[in-house]
Amino acid sequence: MKKEAIAFDIDGLLVDSEGLYTAAWQKSLKKLGIVITDRETQQLSGVNWRMVKKGLTEAYSLAIAEKAVQLREAILVKQIEEGKMQPKPYAEEILQWSTQQYRLAVVSSGKKSRAHRILEKLNWLSYFEFCIFGDDVEHHKPAPDPYLKASALFQLPTDKIVAVEDSLIGATAATKAHMDVMVIPDTTIHPQGYSKEELAPLQLIGVGQSLADLRIVLNSINA
Repeated sequence: MKKEAIAFDIDGLLVDSEGLYTAAWQKSLKKLGIVITDRETQQLSGVNWRMVKKGLTEAYSLAIAEKAVQLREAILVKQIEEGKMQPKPYAEEILQWSTQQYRLAVVSSGKKSRAHRILEKLNWLSYFEFCIFGDDVEHHKPAPDPYLKASALFQLPTDKIVAVEDSLIGATAATKAHMDVMVIPDTTIHPQGYSKEELAPLQLIGVGQSLADLRIVLNSINA
């Protein structure tokens, strides 16, 4: 099926942010007397901030969860303004190329105010017809809702759209929406990538080592 649109995740895919995100969780929780391991924070990759807040509320208290989110957001806003959220390799090139061939959107679990600020800082907003953030849907990834909303806004069936994700959570959401997905693991979080068993349930069109591989896969599909 020829593809007409691409839905990009942001964090860990277009932007090298996951390491900063996990460190910000650790730093904000440490200020509240809570220590979590690198492995525990890595498991938050691709998880909507509201879901993390819910988990912290259940584990500790609502007051701690709200304070942790507040502290973390302050850390991340400062890092964005300081230009520490840098593009992933080939991100700029793939956006420039794909916007000439496809309709583009963002489908991210990220907090709207923060994700929008990142895109604005990188001068990327003009590439996308629309953006869907974690605040814009009731049910977040791995639920299919964000991708179903993208299909509705594109006014295209899901089989005309390719989702591009770094996380299994995001790829699962696309698969549940009956959308083909290209997975490019974030090697800062998953240096060995994903196993065949982890990838088996997904509606994959390819697994890449970098965003440069997306161009190769899409050219082969639409040849």
